[in-house]
Amino acid sequence: MQVYGTLTPSSQIPLVERSPKASLVISHMARTPAEQTSFPDLDNWEDSAEKKRQATEAVNALRQYLAKQQESADTERERIETQGQMCIRDRHKRALAIIIGAYMEGLSIPELMESLNESD
Repeated sequence: MQVYGTLTPSSQIPLVERSPKASLVISHMARTPAEQTSFPDLDNWEDSAEKKRQATEAVNALRQYLAKQQESADTERERIETQGQMCIRDRHKRALAIIIGAYMEGLSIPELMESLNESD
């Protein structure tokens, strides 16, 4: 077995993020901690205040990360939808041009339908 170096949790994140399925699992797992607003398990420690401050910072960082991921997903979804709408518009324009051209050439309905089928 070959060893490629030591993997720490932070060095593994980019590897995991490359996999769409892994990213979905991580996002799902991250939602519960991101919703946490109190940390009762950190009570009764001599440094409870510091532990709670660090936990709050970590949860805030997680929320920011999830918000960025959601924003990226929304942007990509909008880009895909826009691209799909542009393709539909282009097909409609092309079909309309074919219909107008066929009409100007005096084609009958069956000939027009045939010309539309040939253009695909």
